[in-house]
Amino acid sequence: MSLKIKTIQSFDDFLKLKPAWNELAAATEIDHAFMRHEWFECWINNLGRRDDLLILTAWRDGQLTAVAPLQLVRARVKGIPARVLAFLASGISPRCNFIMHPSANPEEFFDALFQIKGPDLVVTRGLEAETGITRTYLDYLKNHLRGKYHVEPGRHSPYLLAEPDWDSFRKTLPRQFRTNLTTRLNKLQKESSFEVCKVTDFQKLNTIFDELVDVSARSWKGEAGTDLKSSPEQCSFYREFSRDAAQAGLWEVWGLRVNGILTAFEYCLKGKKSLSAIRTDMDPEYQKLGPGNSLKVFMIQDLMNREGTWEYDLGGMAYDYKLRWTNLVRKHIVVTASAGTVRGNLLIFGKNKLLPLLRRQKEEN
Repeated sequence: MSLKIKTIQSFDDFLKLKPAWNELAAATEIDHAFMRHEWFECWINNLGRRDDLLILTAWRDGQLTAVAPLQLVRARVKGIPARVLAFLASGISPRCNFIMHPSANPEEFFDALFQIKGPDLVVTRGLEAETGITRTYLDYLKNHLRGKYHVEPGRHSPYLLAEPDWDSFRKTLPRQFRTNLTTRLNKLQKESSFEVCKVTDFQKLNTIFDELVDVSARSWKGEAGTDLKSSPEQCSFYREFSRDAAQAGLWEVWGLRVNGILTAFEYCLKGKKSLSAIRTDMDPEYQKLGPGNSLKVFMIQDLMNREGTWEYDLGGMAYDYKLRWTNLVRKHIVVTASAGTVRGNLLIFGKNKLLPLLRRQKEEN
């Protein structure tokens, strides 16, 4: 039996999908907190627009078998205005992807995606490069779009596996970093009263939320204007998601107090065997104690004591200070595909042919 395709553009219809959506996500290889319905609902409410929804779903025998969590937005691509079908995601999202049951027919689903009327481009940002669904999507584009798509690198995100032996793990760290880590931990333990806390209860988080915002404002992000206090939308998102996802156990917040003052915290999304840091802030006044790295030590040791092998995703980009912890990096890609319009075809031609030609000419000159 062929798939039954439904396009969801009403927020109320999106809300009705929650049980089926989460059941589908749990049956796939990308069962993460940021692919569950709660995440997208809070993202739409605080960081997106309900009017932009264009979520593609596929059903078989009344069962949801595939979802493309998309929005139709107006954007400028290389300065040219275009209608873009893009993921319901932003910088706060670790990554995003299609959600597809192993029994689903990818070709039917992607055929339906590219038959949607309205967009010039389909831009899927934050695809994890090595997952099966990403490879399936790239194979589809190769076989059906005849070169009218463009693939470029996205985030490279460091992660580590918390094997159950701290001493062995510690020896894998660079010598100088290991020494600095020990020095900072000794200072923390000898010179100050300190407390490491793990918060998983929303009521408790709500009582300290203003402290998280204050730490963020005191961090370097305060000067850059990317702190939580400067972004009421993000504050609202974190509160709402923490409330709605607490019962499902989809997050943990770790904090480090020195003499009763919160000096660093990490907000992490929690998967079956994974923690993904999506917000990390620290007070530079306590830099000599290395609050950020010291907090990571306690977090990693806690993961090592849990059943099985846990993954700790450090989040964001592969900056040098993160690569001191690990040499494992998760690669992401951005795929831009023409939706079949003249403008879409021209934009892809520009990305694939014109821009490389201009770069070569500039290098030769």
